[in-house]
Amino acid sequence: MWYDPDAEEWKVCKEVGPWVNKYSFNAAVDIDSEDCIGNGANIYYVEIEQALAVTDKFMIHDENKYIDFEIDSTEYTAVLDKGTGIKVYSASALATEIGDAMNTAYTPGGDPFSASYSTGTHKFTITNDESGDFKLLWLNGDHGYTEDGYNAARLLGFVVNQDTNFAAEHEANHPIYSDGWSEREMAWSSPIWIDN
Repeated sequence: MWYDPDAEEWKVCKEVGPWVNKYSFNAAVDIDSEDCIGNGANIYYVEIEQALAVTDKFMIHDENKYIDFEIDSTEYTAVLDKGTGIKVYSASALATEIGDAMNTAYTPGGDPFSASYSTGTHKFTITNDESGDFKLLWLNGDHGYTEDGYNAARLLGFVVNQDTNFAAEHEANHPIYSDGWSEREMAWSSPIWIDN
């Protein structure tokens, strides 16, 4: 929020975020938006009211690009495309990329894997339609919690330190909101004074 001394009222800045890293959720107030500096008023006081992650865009990078999974006692590693450094996906595009990456990693061939994102539950689901039950190795895979931890568990809403059971379909443990704020990502900050 910021105080407009000319209008003698508090106003909400136009944009917050979206900065997300592996370990925490952070937010930054965009004080260059038209609702803040752009209207010509002086900003005397800025307060971050909610520090939340904007999750309508999912960023894939070196530390969250792996999905380790197991079928018939064989482990495979899917690698999500991160582009030249960081690649940003919508929820639906990321779901497509998950299926494509897992099918590429699955050396017996075919395209048994797919993923989806539900706008009702706000959860990702990964499905194997053809080749039997599988488990996601978020804990014990080559990139699991006990190793480098560079997997997509947190990004997709799965528990980071727990492998799934064998099943043909795995729904994420936690909702990841692609159309707004997630309350479990809420934090509060102290007021920030702007010297202008």
